[in-house]
Amino acid sequence: MNVSRNCVVSGWRVLALGLLASTASAQFTWHVSATAAPGGDGSAAAPFQTVVAALSNPVLEDGDTVLVGPGTYDGGLLRAEIVLESTHGPAVTTLRAPAPSLMAVECFLADCTVRGFTVIGGTGTNAIAVAISNGLLERCAVVGGGPNLTGFGVRACNATIRQCSITGFQIGITPASFPCLPVVRDSIVHGNFLDLDWVDVAYSCFETAPGSTLGPGCLSAPPGWFGGPTRDLHLAAGSPCIDAASPTAPLDPDGSRADMGAFAFEPLYSVPQVYCTAKTNSLGCVPQIGFTGIPSVSTPAPFVVRATNELNQRTGLLFWGYAPKNIPYQGGWLCVQAPTRRSPLLDSGGPTSGNTCTGTLQLDFNVLLRSGADPLATVGTELFSQFWSRDPDSSFSTNRSDALRFTVQP
Repeated sequence: MNVSRNCVVSGWRVLALGLLASTASAQFTWHVSATAAPGGDGSAAAPFQTVVAALSNPVLEDGDTVLVGPGTYDGGLLRAEIVLESTHGPAVTTLRAPAPSLMAVECFLADCTVRGFTVIGGTGTNAIAVAISNGLLERCAVVGGGPNLTGFGVRACNATIRQCSITGFQIGITPASFPCLPVVRDSIVHGNFLDLDWVDVAYSCFETAPGSTLGPGCLSAPPGWFGGPTRDLHLAAGSPCIDAASPTAPLDPDGSRADMGAFAFEPLYSVPQVYCTAKTNSLGCVPQIGFTGIPSVSTPAPFVVRATNELNQRTGLLFWGYAPKNIPYQGGWLCVQAPTRRSPLLDSGGPTSGNTCTGTLQLDFNVLLRSGADPLATVGTELFSQFWSRDPDSSFSTNRSDALRFTVQP
């Protein structure tokens, strides 16, 4: 084993003397978390803060795994035969191109596996979101800026693309060079100027595939994505891609036949919606509510509800109820019907001096759901939420954001 590698990781992994004498390389798991403190060593206790730091780790070796927690990260070059995998899937974990002309994922120098991300391609001319050779791209949603952008979703050489959703490119999947033949299985490649170009495809949904080898189970139909301005690639009820992946593919979490694409169909899934009207604060700013993730009683992944454009260094809270409302109230609007529940006090942060609209109030609502703090917030319950905050120079010394409605998932 490489002694220098042992020295680097000895602070968090003790190796037996017998292993030190072995010539076989161990397989390590490195950790990445967007909420980690800078300067971590990649251990579970002190994760790297960025994917770039993990991939440039000098002791990363073939056979290692890099586990990435929820968040949005710049992607990079995978220079070893490793597994790059998210802990909670593509709904809450994103790799993006670090510059318009750069790739979000480049795995052309090694046989690697990339699993469980949303990948956002660059906007430069002929930009490529993912370049992969002889490896595996699995359970990834690859999203571009639109079919008029001269970009490529995936350029592959003898690689397998499995259970992925790819949209918004000039070309969805194409060989990096000939005679490379990418293998596409159980995927949705739709909404590109050209979906598939010279690939081996089966049990997948697409519109265009010139020169491709078409196997069984291919569909040429709209995939039935939720879509909309958020480019949500979850499957809506009635999608032809439900229960349409290969019969030999691993079953979906509900025990049914696998679905095509990066996201398995969830009968109760619905996209959170913003409604009602925010109150303009004393600096003339309008707080805006938003979210990241999926509300769920079981997943450890976060569902963060946040309000931006808040006053800095102010306290606030999130309150929620079980029916909407939309009436004038204290110079603004009340968007939630009583009875309501409320979160602990939150701090908007931002500069410690002066008055600005750079504050943010946010709460991981899934922590509340898992804690059982609201016994009425069970699977299938629709909740209605709004932020309240202090604004001493405004009428009634308070402010309210617009509101968010969402349905609790399993």
